[in-house]
Amino acid sequence: GNEFVGRVHLDVIGRLPTIIEVETFLNDKHDDKRAQLINILLERPEYATFWAQKWGDLLRLHPGTVSVSGTHKFNRWLVGTFQNNMRYDQFAYKLLTASGSTFSHPQANYYRTAANMSDALETTAQIFLGSRLACAKCHNHPFERWTQDNYYGLGAVFNRVQRKPGTRPDEIFILMGRSGEVTQPRTGQTMKPWIPGRGYIDVPADIDRRRVFADWLTNTDNAWFAKVEANRLWASVMGQGIVEPIDDFRDSNPPVNPALLDALATDFAKHGFDRKILLRVILNSRTYQASARPTKHNVEDKILFSHYQPHLLTAEQLLDAVVQVTGVSETFPNLPTGTSATA
Repeated sequence: GNEFVGRVHLDVIGRLPTIIEVETFLNDKHDDKRAQLINILLERPEYATFWAQKWGDLLRLHPGTVSVSGTHKFNRWLVGTFQNNMRYDQFAYKLLTASGSTFSHPQANYYRTAANMSDALETTAQIFLGSRLACAKCHNHPFERWTQDNYYGLGAVFNRVQRKPGTRPDEIFILMGRSGEVTQPRTGQTMKPWIPGRGYIDVPADIDRRRVFADWLTNTDNAWFAKVEANRLWASVMGQGIVEPIDDFRDSNPPVNPALLDALATDFAKHGFDRKILLRVILNSRTYQASARPTKHNVEDKILFSHYQPHLLTAEQLLDAVVQVTGVSETFPNLPTGTSATA
């Protein structure tokens, strides 16, 4: 009981439970008290701020690249997506097709941190396809499916993204040009946009190539898309992925339990890419709720989830825990007194 209540608070809202919250849970005699606690935590406001912070790190949200104002606006947008439980396919689509002012349309900062074609395609592949493509920029990978042609074909999807200064300080406008091609440096070939599983495609000049790619990516039939996020959610609360590292999906790094990952991805797509539903499934599982104390039969297991694997807190979680335990508050520049590190 003690172990579960502390674990689920940290994993869902990023904070330790209070003494009252622990006592309330331990004194609850209902058989479904764990499921009810999970439901309550998923609706707490801290859930949205904590998971927005996770995605802020993933998207490299930093004042040095996005500006101070842009960072606050982008973070508020991310928090809003979790408060409103935006479907993951819609979330990805809005990021990948974002245009306009980085102040008025904060999601357009995706293309401010991904500041050029190579950065945009490598970031997109790593976040949404779980694939590291940097090595394919210079040569075909000797052991994997990605080729140099694939790299520059995918680059053609993002090559026409333009970044222009706005009228306000630190404002950038993200625009799509109607011309601009990618040349494969080894062959000199002009590359058409390339989409995994579909190959090279012709896209009219007046159509945003990013939308064609995003339509393919977020389709419910794209098991790749569902698997990568299902694996990320699993790793967020279990401490490690079914595919580990979570952004390194490749034939030579298979999932430790393919059937489990397939089942999670199928359920995720079936329920409209609703991340709360999938989190609820994982958190209610016997696997998540297993004791972290190993038995003599599974003490050596580090990858098959036969017992819960404790994982490190983030720096923000650790700071909040110290503040909570000591009662000594922490202040942050330009933020109200009492603001938590995980907010």
